[in-house]
Amino acid sequence: MPSSTAPNILETAFNDLTTSNLPAEIGAYASFYRGNLYKKLKRNTEALEAYLSVSTLFPAGSMVLNAAAELQAAGYLIDLKRQEEAKSLLASAVAQSQGTVIADEANKRLENIK
Repeated sequence: MPSSTAPNILETAFNDLTTSNLPAEIGAYASFYRGNLYKKLKRNTEALEAYLSVSTLFPAGSMVLNAAAELQAAGYLIDLKRQEEAKSLLASAVAQSQGTVIADEANKRLENIK
């Protein structure tokens, strides 16, 4: 969709793609991009939920996508002072994305909250 697409249209489209009758990979990507939309709209609780659903509801998505979602979710958990949960997500992100910038960023964040 074009970048000029209204947020409510994007939200509906992403929600439609996270149904159980579609492959899990599609649901995982739709949930991740729904999280990005909510982040942009500063709907933090919904963004956190969307990012967490990538690897919990759609675990068949790629490991790197799961790691990227966990990295994003960890940022929200840190803001909520839920460091232990954030550490778990960051450690998982590192394990799933070795050799990527996602792993590098997750390692940096882990060091900052220890």
